[in-house]
Amino acid sequence: MKKIFTIKSFRLLLIILFITLWVTSPTLSYPVTFVDSSGKSITIDKRPERVVSLVPSITEIIFKIGGGNAVKAVTYHDNYPGEPGSKKIIGGFFSPSISVIEAVQPGIIFISRLHKKVMKKFGHGKCKLINLETDSISDSYKNITLLGSIFNKEKQAARLIDEIKIQLRIARKLTEFPIQKGKECCDSWGATRS
Repeated sequence: MKKIFTIKSFRLLLIILFITLWVTSPTLSYPVTFVDSSGKSITIDKRPERVVSLVPSITEIIFKIGGGNAVKAVTYHDNYPGEPGSKKIIGGFFSPSISVIEAVQPGIIFISRLHKKVMKKFGHGKCKLINLETDSISDSYKNITLLGSIFNKEKQAARLIDEIKIQLRIARKLTEFPIQKGKECCDSWGATRS
């Protein structure tokens, strides 16, 4: 009778442990399949480890959602990361160095439609070229959400979108205040000026 109780207790313990690990472990959203701005269907099978970003706005999003450790090289136009020398510089947005990109051995390169040489050199290999153009705020939200999926940072991406929406609402409210020209107002010490 005692053995049955311990076997049942052990099974119950295993079930509780399994449920706890299943609920608390991060969900992996791979593979991620999408169509980029150039119309290519792309599948990402695992979290990126070696990324080159030739597009500063994409670099900024990747860092803001917490995927910056995968970025190995950026352009000298990038503001992210803030620490100089922490990432390899591949040149400028308009003139990235093919040889420096090759040396990084990226699995993913974020490009724009202007990066023809990069597309020609890396478009047929094991490296994935991803073009995420934006023409609207809605496109930006979609790209942030997609980057969240690619880097397995969905929650951080959703938070970033919420922050942007709040900033836009504040900016919109500030523009609603009429500016009255020719009216007198006071400076910070109470003196009237016109």
